Amino acid sequence: MRHNKKRVMIELDNVSHSYHSKRNTFDHGTHHVLNQVSLQLNEGETLGIVGRNGVGKTTLLQLMAGILAPTIGDV
Repeated sequence: MRHNKKRVMIELDNVSHSYHSKRNTFDHGTHHVLNQVSLQLNEGETLGIVGRNGVGKTTLLQLMAGILAPTIGDV
């Protein structure tokens, strides 16, 4: 039996992202967008990101694209 090992295309390891806001409605001015997200996407796989407004979908994509750097963790 032959096993085709697929390449890891992107991996998030314990990624968290937060930013400071002037609004005190957040935790002492810090808005926590993502908290300890881990995933691995292999070659040939498809990823769908679904959620309501303001839950971090765009932030997750920006982290995956290298536009943003995670506060904690590795991409």
